[in-house]
Amino acid sequence: VELDNTYNMALAGASPMESYYTLKRYLTAGNIPHAVYIGFAPTHFTSYENYLERGLFFHYYDENEIREININIMKYDGKDYTSEAYKYIWRSPAVYLTALLHSFKEDRELLNFNLYEEMQRCKGTLTMNVKKKPDALVQPEETKEKHFKLKRVLDYYLGQTIIMCKDNHIPVYIVQLPMSDYGVELLKSTGYMQQYENYMQTLAD
Repeated sequence: VELDNTYNMALAGASPMESYYTLKRYLTAGNIPHAVYIGFAPTHFTSYENYLERGLFFHYYDENEIREININIMKYDGKDYTSEAYKYIWRSPAVYLTALLHSFKEDRELLNFNLYEEMQRCKGTLTMNVKKKPDALVQPEETKEKHFKLKRVLDYYLGQTIIMCKDNHIPVYIVQLPMSDYGVELLKSTGYMQQYENYMQTLAD
């Protein structure tokens, strides 16, 4: 892989939903990559909270994409987010007032600039600044659930991403994001990890 010709299009906390539309836009613009690498943590297949809290909040989607997503969430998981989505589209004070008030307390432009500089220094490396004792073990997000409960709409979007790559003759590589041995053992003890591995195997098949 030529690193100078490699682009990281990952979004913080994104699910297969966001990744699908990101890649679709990239391909629509006439770009055809030599390969696509996909990597998610297990939790990114079990929750689409970030659809509201990030994707809609920061207006990442256009209205046609939002309409399509809401239809698919209803179709595959039986939840109707139509009215909730319009709160973000119309910038309802009920959604944005808290963020607006916080903006008066701190210089958000400076904060974002500093975070951007840190991101450049880290060169895409994920770091965690945990305010705990040095010997404390950090539990991964997945340990909040005892079972791996796949959201069908996220499985759908991952499948559509793979199909989109195949239609454009782009090799797809699914990689597992790193997790501490401590976290893995916790998830194994509940059966969560085995359920997740079973799901990943279906993708390989």
